[in-house]
Amino acid sequence: MQHAQKFGLGFLKLLAFSLGIFLFINLFRGVDLDRIRTLISHIGIAMLLIPLPYVVTSIFDTLGWKAVFPTLERDVPFLQLFGIKLISEAMLMSLPGGTALAESIKPYLMKKRCGVPVSESIPLGVARNCLLSIGHSVYIVLSVIVGYAALSSISSKIIGIGGLPWLMLLASLVVMMGFGGVGAAFLYGSIAERLHRVFLRVPITRLREWLIKEEQRILDIDKQFSRFQNIERRHVVTSALFYISAWFFESVETFLIMKLLGIELGFIEILTLESALSFVRSMFVFLPAGIGIQDMGYVLFLGAFGVPDAPTVGAAFVLMKRAKEVFWILIGYALLLFSGVKPKEAFIQPS
Repeated sequence: MQHAQKFGLGFLKLLAFSLGIFLFINLFRGVDLDRIRTLISHIGIAMLLIPLPYVVTSIFDTLGWKAVFPTLERDVPFLQLFGIKLISEAMLMSLPGGTALAESIKPYLMKKRCGVPVSESIPLGVARNCLLSIGHSVYIVLSVIVGYAALSSISSKIIGIGGLPWLMLLASLVVMMGFGGVGAAFLYGSIAERLHRVFLRVPITRLREWLIKEEQRILDIDKQFSRFQNIERRHVVTSALFYISAWFFESVETFLIMKLLGIELGFIEILTLESALSFVRSMFVFLPAGIGIQDMGYVLFLGAFGVPDAPTVGAAFVLMKRAKEVFWILIGYALLLFSGVKPKEAFIQPS
């Protein structure tokens, strides 16, 4: 039964990934490939600027993560966290279901590279993800506020009816409340202890033996969560502001690439476009970096904003965006290789 479920999940991931690749390739059907080459070749040496906004994004992301470490009274070097961020992000962007894999390897890397016990790194990871998602929601709300007119003008072209700004606001507020609720549940609900009791009832001998062996370590996770109940508000606000800044610089990256390609859109339009597509990408967790779906979204938004020959210039933009991601994926896996961590070891023995 367990093997069948694992096979079924793997099949769904493969199916979703195949669909994403198909949609990505389909973007280039019927477009002017010669013009795409011309647009990209005209960038020249300025192409070296394209990876830079991701550096800033990753720095803000790491600072947001590090901002909650004082709660555990443990100092972790920034560069170590920055490296873990790049490694996990490489997995997230390159593997089907990469979000789960990226999150599963972080506790192992935190222990191996920073000496942080798994029982401490798991609460830190939950706090990070909650604050990251709340920061994402705030970023979308702010983009809707400043770009309300732009979103309203293209709403019927994107979703067929009016109300796109309100739809984005509603979705972001639901996410904000959802992750706020998750954070509260972990802080005050003794989640690890409850899950431990539930899984002990599962009639799988090896699972029960492992749960009994690791009982103290599992229950210690609740103790680490409880320490966040006394977290200072300034740490929470600082972390959230860093994450909002990280999301903001994703729009800066899109703005830079579009300007280098000669796409004439204002920053407000690009901010609203990127915030909407970042939400769409987060909904398709099985697709590495939302491949296919997000790419179609860029072309759709460019057409809605009236960019001439949107399919061709959109395809050129998508190629540059994905090339940037491939560059950072290679950097992430190189860091993993040179850190002496074996991916198989990390996934099989995370403790």
